[in-house]
Amino acid sequence: MEDLDLEDRIIALCRTPKSREEIAGELGFSAISYMMSKYVSPLLAADKLKTTLPDRPKSKNQRYFAV
Repeated sequence: MEDLDLEDRIIALCRTPKSREEIAGELGFSAISYMMSKYVSPLLAADKLKTTLPDRPKSKNQRYFAV
């Protein structure tokens, strides 16, 4: 249940494009890699989030936005 609430918060936060660091900071995660693998990657796979640079997934300039 908590995971769903967190996913909804991530989606709401990403109404405007956000970086990995911005998402982690807003949600209080210190381990960005954990947040990415546990929450953001599944949202990308489910097409609930998209990337601004789809051809460069690990770019430092990558931003995530809600679909």
